[in-house]
Amino acid sequence: MHVRRLSAVVIGLSLMGLAACSTGTDTSGLPNQFPLLAGDEDLWPTMDDTERQRAVLFLTSGSTIQSSLLED
Repeated sequence: MHVRRLSAVVIGLSLMGLAACSTGTDTSGLPNQFPLLAGDEDLWPTMDDTERQRAVLFLTSGSTIQSSLLED
């Protein structure tokens, strides 16, 4: 379980680095290693770094990018 969390943190930090270089409409850093839903590629550039990190954590647990944006 700790390895899974560590992997999510590493992915999240990597995404932060990629996002810092983005132009706002770039989908670089889109976590294609996970199954994505229709519309995720369009949604990704509209998300800020915090939302992207949360999305990656949701994806590592089998959830979706879209559900990561819902209120707890």
